[in-house]
Amino acid sequence: MEVPASILVLGTSSFGTLEHAAEVFDCFFGHSGNFFDTAHVYGEGFAPGCCERTLGAWIESRGVRRELVILGKGGHPPKTTPEGVEKDLSESLERLKTEYFDIYMLHRDSPAVPVDEFVDVMCSFLRAGLIRSYGFSNWTMERTESARRYAQSQGLPLPAGVSNHLSLIAMERPIYPGCVSAGDRSFRAWFRETGCTLLPWSSQGRGAFTAVAKPEELRTSALADCWYSKDNVERLLRAHQLAEVRNVLPVNIALAWVLQQPFQTFPIIGPRTMNELESSLGALDVVLSSQEIDWLNLELDRPDLQA
Repeated sequence: MEVPASILVLGTSSFGTLEHAAEVFDCFFGHSGNFFDTAHVYGEGFAPGCCERTLGAWIESRGVRRELVILGKGGHPPKTTPEGVEKDLSESLERLKTEYFDIYMLHRDSPAVPVDEFVDVMCSFLRAGLIRSYGFSNWTMERTESARRYAQSQGLPLPAGVSNHLSLIAMERPIYPGCVSAGDRSFRAWFRETGCTLLPWSSQGRGAFTAVAKPEELRTSALADCWYSKDNVERLLRAHQLAEVRNVLPVNIALAWVLQQPFQTFPIIGPRTMNELESSLGALDVVLSSQEIDWLNLELDRPDLQA
């Protein structure tokens, strides 16, 4: 990526019209946010392509393309093939009215397809100048490592990043079919060892830190299917306790935890309103100690919480 990227990434899946998006996009950009996340499939159930067209219209109206970093994704099932991602890329570029993506990812994996075929097609996009880096979304550690090894053996550019789920609240059951978490210890260690960047989605737990007023209510909430476990209730409780000490919101603690992993992360946030965006931005001012992180990880019983 030639333009320095903001450490927060604004997800655009909730914005199908410029009227709805403009205020939030302008505010994010006004706070030095220049990293936007989109995908060919965003808005599919409402009006195919609407989210990418909305982002494209905003970019064109503000004249800011060269100041932005755009993450795009294609090849969502049932088009998780080299041919499918090639078609999606072409359509997405047209919708956004741009000549290139700063980083482009396969939105899902298809284990039946050898990793070399996916790496080869991504590198063909690089050579054509259609993308400036590539990666994979919702890929396992094993498949991603295989892709890295193949690229290295062929003298090809390595994947620049992975976009899997990571949040202080662990994903107990998949939110969507085929989605993958990077939350287990071995995967997090892999990011440290390889230097690969993680762009985590649902980094704030899809409302778990705002919609659940009391942590113990998680079990009976609408979020229970994906998030409920005794450990997650304890994580929510600790986030609430630390937030009270710091005089911030629990969601700020959760996002700060993602930002302060021992490897590079660019969390994707999904605010739908100005209030939600502004509450997310508050995490940028929260610095967690190593002891507090261990406590939030349930690896420590009695932290020394500092206001």
